[in-house]
Amino acid sequence: FPEVWEAFDVPREGGLGHRLDQGTSGVLLVARTAEAHAALRRAFTEHRCEKTYEALVAGRVPAKGLHIDAPIAHDPADATRMVVGAGRGQPRNAQSRVRTLRSSSEASWVCLQTSTGARHQVRVHLASRGHPLVGDALYGGPASLLGHPWLHARSVRLPEDLTRAWGLAEASFQAPVPGPFVEAAAALGLPPTGGHSG
Repeated sequence: FPEVWEAFDVPREGGLGHRLDQGTSGVLLVARTAEAHAALRRAFTEHRCEKTYEALVAGRVPAKGLHIDAPIAHDPADATRMVVGAGRGQPRNAQSRVRTLRSSSEASWVCLQTSTGARHQVRVHLASRGHPLVGDALYGGPASLLGHPWLHARSVRLPEDLTRAWGLAEASFQAPVPGPFVEAAAALGLPPTGGHSG
C-alpha cells in the first residue's frame, strides 16, 4: 500500500497511527489516507483506543495485579529515559492496569491494558513498582536471551465510532506472542498458557 507514505506530511512517518518502542513486537496500526490518519491519531490522543500488552517482568507480581496511575515526564539527567512524577517538561497523565498471567520465583508474565500512551509508559510504570521488564537495561531489568525488552503489543481496540465509520467487521486487531518471546519466558520457568504462543 504505497499510498500510506502520503497519509501524513512527514513521509518517514507514513500513515502510522501510533508507535512501538524499539524491540517491541505486536500490533501497529497504519492509515492509508490523510483523513483516516487524522482520525486515528485523534482517537489515540483522546485516549479512546485501548491497547493491551504482554510483558515479562522481574520478580513476582501480586496475583491480584496492579493498578498504576502515575504521570510520566522526561528524565532531566538522561534524554533517553522517562521518569514517574516530576521531570523535564510537563508530565503526561498515564494509567496502566496490570493482570498477572503466570509467576515464578524470579519473573512474572503479565498483561497490561492502557488507553494512555506516554513514552515508555509500560516500561517506566512497571520499573517504578520494582518490576522492570526482562531485557530492559535502560530501566534496570535483568538480561534477556532476546537482547531487548520482553514487551509485546497484543491488541489494539478502536473506538466504536471509527469501527462503524470505516465499515470494519472487528474493532480489535491482534497479534500472537512471537515464538522467541515464549522461549525466553520458558527459560525463566514460565511456559505459555493457552493462546500465548505464535
